[in-house]
Amino acid sequence: MFVILPRIPTPPRAVIAAPRPLSGFQTMLAVLITLLVALGALGLLLNILMTQLYFGSPPQGDRAVGLVIPFFITIGAGLLCTLASLLCTFRGGDSLFRLISSSPFLAGCITVAVSFGVAVAAFMAFLCWCEPSMLSRRGSVLIVILGWIAGIIGPLLLTTALLCSAWMSTESAKINPHVLRPLVVMFWSLVLIATIGYALGGFALYQAFARQAANHAAALKQALQQQLSREHERALPPAQRLKNELDAMSPETPLWPIVAYFPECTQRFPLDAQCRELLIARILRVPDLDHAMLETVGGRYYLYRQGVADFISAAPMPLIHEHQESWGQALQLAIQTTADSISCRPAWLSETFDLNPDPLAHIQSLLNASERFRGFPIHDRLAKGLQTLANASTELKDDAKLKKLFRVLEKAGYKPVPVATTPESSP
Repeated sequence: MFVILPRIPTPPRAVIAAPRPLSGFQTMLAVLITLLVALGALGLLLNILMTQLYFGSPPQGDRAVGLVIPFFITIGAGLLCTLASLLCTFRGGDSLFRLISSSPFLAGCITVAVSFGVAVAAFMAFLCWCEPSMLSRRGSVLIVILGWIAGIIGPLLLTTALLCSAWMSTESAKINPHVLRPLVVMFWSLVLIATIGYALGGFALYQAFARQAANHAAALKQALQQQLSREHERALPPAQRLKNELDAMSPETPLWPIVAYFPECTQRFPLDAQCRELLIARILRVPDLDHAMLETVGGRYYLYRQGVADFISAAPMPLIHEHQESWGQALQLAIQTTADSISCRPAWLSETFDLNPDPLAHIQSLLNASERFRGFPIHDRLAKGLQTLANASTELKDDAKLKKLFRVLEKAGYKPVPVATTPESSP
């Protein structure tokens, strides 16, 4: 006899839903994200090698110029990783970032914010390595710790998370607890590193703004001090102001900055008799004065030539008598140099370059200085040079300034005669 036992049904196996394959768009997006992440990881790898795992010392002196390359590489790598995280948010409804929030927009914002924060942390770790004083004066250990956490571990976790987000779906993570738990730990680790990055970035910005504010305050303080100094200087008598400026000059100061006080166009305050005495006394102490006068009047700058002529006009008559020959030769050279310039520049009366702000005043200074030698043998040579200058002025452009120049010359006894009719030009 056969006993037929009832058949006991076996419990059904757990049904595991297979993840859906990636669509064509998702595959293309994943490939693009992988490419961006690979490029960013390569840049960060070069940065890690440059810092010798943050145990090396940054280059100093001229070698520090080479830091420009990893500086921009770090920025580029961070931007690439941030762009990759932004593309991950377009993966669709089964995106791995749906584990962060059910709202796609909120999940995308958190993803980009965390990725950018990790990139900022890596950048700040590199900056702290380049400039250790940013973190602490004795922060070498802190720099190594920060470099490993923010400059090495953070970028590695970020690239891993981005690759997982590009190729994995929400269903794949949920059905694999041994994958889901590491992803959760990875996410919160990245949040922590991003927080460090934003904190360091904010601290660096605070330092930059504080430094800028301090520099601005120092500049305002300096400007205020200079303004107070100028106001105090203006309150002094002209002779005292001039004496202070002359005393500040070196004993080896050449002639030209001293005679530049004489022309009215450069006077910051009117020169009284006491000021002129101070200037004359200081000019007499110029080393090798006679040679310095010849060099000054023979130069290209009219202002200093005019200053020498004004000095001669202001000098006491005993000094003129004592230095009649040497100073007369200097004045003769000044007249000749100006006459040569007039003869080759038709618009000389209107041209103010080569420090000739007032051409008419320049001619008047030469005439006044020449009158100081009237009665001395050298006056005839000076008068001949002035007549040559007057004749050369007939070649200047005919305008109101030229008529005024003619009146000045005729008043001094030098009537301009066209060059073609002068005795020297006749056969």
